[in-house]
Amino acid sequence: MKIKLLIYLLISSGAGFLSCGNMERLDTSKLKGEIEAHKIKRISETDIISFMNARGQELIRVLEKEDCDLVLKDIDSLRAKVSFELVDLDPKTFRTTIEKEKQLMEALQYGLEENTVLKPTFQKLSDTTYAFYFIKAQNGCRPESDSNFWKLTFRKQDLIQSM
Repeated sequence: MKIKLLIYLLISSGAGFLSCGNMERLDTSKLKGEIEAHKIKRISETDIISFMNARGQELIRVLEKEDCDLVLKDIDSLRAKVSFELVDLDPKTFRTTIEKEKQLMEALQYGLEENTVLKPTFQKLSDTTYAFYFIKAQNGCRPESDSNFWKLTFRKQDLIQSM
């Protein structure tokens, strides 16, 4: 019995020594990066609005360019960063079921009638949707549109994933 135990100890310790030999080190930097990307982040409402405002300001600069092909290309590259919907609208005729947006359209219409300078503004339309409203100088890239008032809509999920 003692001999069997001694043989077992010798074999298992020998196997242990052999397995600890020339081990290759694995590169874990890629795995660490993936773990960081999937970490839960604490993002405040202020962070979301700030990020959305930055994307909106970028889009305003893009839309003011004169080269229409470049505008379309730059819009696509912005859309690759964060998904959005861009529509031109007329506050007089625009209809919505969202009460906040109705009030905003009334205020914008009043501002347009009074010829006041309207700064870009954002609005949280629901728990999942944000909108960024702005006036764009006409550059001839969309001659079919009489309006120079634009609405940029973001989904909250897309904003967070892009941050």
